[in-house]
Amino acid sequence: MEKAKISIQKTKKGYDYILTFDDGKPLKVHGFNLPQDINGKECEVERINGLPSKIIIDGIEYTKTTTQSNIQENKQTAQQKIKNEPKHNSQIKLFAKAPYNFIPLNECVVKAQDIPEFNKYHKDRYSGYIDLFLTTKTPIYIRRDKEESDFFSIKNGLPIIPGSSLRGMVRNLVEIVSFGKFEFFDKDKRLYYRDVAGKKSNLKDIYSSKISKDRIKAGYLIYDQRKYKIIPSEYDRFQDTSKEFMIEKYNNDYKVWSGRMQKKRKNWIMKSISNSGDFIELTENDIKDYKSDINRNIPEYYDILKMAKDKKVTLPNKIVELPNGVPVFYVEYNDKKGNKKIAFGHTGFFRLPYELTIGDHVPENLKSDDITDFAEAIFGKESKWASRVFFEDAVLDKGQGDIFVEEASPKILASPKPTAFQLYLEQPDGENTKLTDIKHWDNEDTLIRGYKLYWHRNTPDGDSKYSWKASKIEINYDDFIKFLKKANISLDKSVILNSKNIVKDNKKIIINCLYEKLTIEEKKELKEYLLWEKTKAQYTIIKPIKRNIKFKSRIRFENLTKEELGALLFVLDLPENHYHKIGMGKPLGLGSIEIKPSLFIVDRKKRYTSLFNNDTWNLGDEDKTGEINDFKEVFEKYILRNISYNDKGNASSLWETPRLKQLKTMLNWNNTEITDWLKKTRYLMIECPHKDIDYDCICSDSNKDVCNEYRDRPVLPKPEKMIQ
Repeated sequence: MEKAKISIQKTKKGYDYILTFDDGKPLKVHGFNLPQDINGKECEVERINGLPSKIIIDGIEYTKTTTQSNIQENKQTAQQKIKNEPKHNSQIKLFAKAPYNFIPLNECVVKAQDIPEFNKYHKDRYSGYIDLFLTTKTPIYIRRDKEESDFFSIKNGLPIIPGSSLRGMVRNLVEIVSFGKFEFFDKDKRLYYRDVAGKKSNLKDIYSSKISKDRIKAGYLIYDQRKYKIIPSEYDRFQDTSKEFMIEKYNNDYKVWSGRMQKKRKNWIMKSISNSGDFIELTENDIKDYKSDINRNIPEYYDILKMAKDKKVTLPNKIVELPNGVPVFYVEYNDKKGNKKIAFGHTGFFRLPYELTIGDHVPENLKSDDITDFAEAIFGKESKWASRVFFEDAVLDKGQGDIFVEEASPKILASPKPTAFQLYLEQPDGENTKLTDIKHWDNEDTLIRGYKLYWHRNTPDGDSKYSWKASKIEINYDDFIKFLKKANISLDKSVILNSKNIVKDNKKIIINCLYEKLTIEEKKELKEYLLWEKTKAQYTIIKPIKRNIKFKSRIRFENLTKEELGALLFVLDLPENHYHKIGMGKPLGLGSIEIKPSLFIVDRKKRYTSLFNNDTWNLGDEDKTGEINDFKEVFEKYILRNISYNDKGNASSLWETPRLKQLKTMLNWNNTEITDWLKKTRYLMIECPHKDIDYDCICSDSNKDVCNEYRDRPVLPKPEKMIQ
């Protein structure tokens, strides 16, 4: 403990407490709930990392309370500690965060019961309907047409939740809880990678073994006799990064500016062809591998296959003739099976295809057509047998007014990034896996993490950092000009271009406010552009349903076993305060709904014994809502009897099994009340402002104003760990 004297200084915001130690050095105190009658008093101070952690005044001990200011202090201290760590101990793991998480794959598939004949009703099975009463817990949005902002509707214009949306949501959950097959994914999809500037990892080593300064080759891509070929040539480098995706004739050579990259200093010069008789013919698989990389971040005009066919490139400001072909780069290598491969691209360090597909990371028994699971048996299998459940559209409950949120532009919905393999693949030590041990898509000994679901996030509707609405809309200037021409609006008549409240230059237009704060004319013009079929803008306009709006729907079912009906009810009748997600904008916090089911079983004998039941038609339906738990329990017992030891664990109920614990965690609405929940469930950022405590960036580098949270490839903890 150190001796000090405490003094109080009044400020505009309240009071500052100053400690003056025996050496005369003053220190401002943050995070202590101190009284105001201590000015000039002697005290004892305990410090950790130079900051006071305990103060004793007149025998009374004061410790730090959690405030915004000491959160920042603690964060800065932690960052300084990381910065000062010796290099040999630099692999301090920071855990990832995301608005989604995964329900792990099951070890075995529970086989379905026998599928009945469809030409009659079976006495030992159940037919009837389930009435669903839905309440929106957050705004929800389902679009009917990409060129409209209105909520999905038909005929009378009243909003409906399509039965197909409800069906997809319920089927996915039935597949999970019944330990079914993992079916609805692109088994043959191959992903792509590039690792040039990243930290040392096994993937970087693989990339460097295929693409390096010594292995890169250059040439001209031509299209000849319905075949793509590369005529080899030499290349050089030149220092200029002022342009991107440009080609210019340079004497007999071509200067090529590829895309921008961090720390990039040079671009490329493609030398003229020395011998046009030499060429390398590309196979159909080589071309397919190039075309399949749909996430390649290049302009539409820079399609090198089209350029080879056209023998020219139409740049934004000019046309460049390419009579000898398109400047490209390529590498030759053998895949794991020994097959010769040629990969090519528009730049020297282009993206390579992984050799393994997504399906290679799913166990064979979870993909097998030889097994029929509960979901297939109930919902049908194309060309094999029909569905025995039929979902009606959810219609608006009567007597409700003011149901819509005002038209708004949501934040950009980030597309799934399975290339971030540390998030999508099982890792050997979970979130504690070292960077050098991270598994990627070409590791044969790892599986995908399972079913991707989104957390409930009660994001605010107003103008705040974690609102689902975009507070800034950024659009491409040239693209907007094309829209104006198409819409017959002259530049001087455009309300967007001539608004004093909008920042613009010849590259982009920036609207620094919520969409609803624009004038009526500005909103109209911007909406038309954002919903234009050819727009390149990532923003859109939507008109969601408000919170606490009620809908009604019905599921009709035929010839289900008690276990099958129990499976449906198990995923519809969730534990208290556990809700479903539906529609667009789930990562932003939209789409949370509460469902309450009522069960009605049709007694066919009663139905056809008499025509009337008192004053109504006798439909033979009996309200069995009170027996819902009985059906659920029969289903639970069936699944628990038929799953593997590892899938069951020590569980005595289905929700206690290891996989469904994770599912229950993700469906729990109470998570939204966890402190800093919106921080914990946001997307990682490439440029995270780590000095802003509202973002709580997971960066080890504190030297810059922004940092790349993906850089150290943090792993996403399992759902249960995320809420701890």
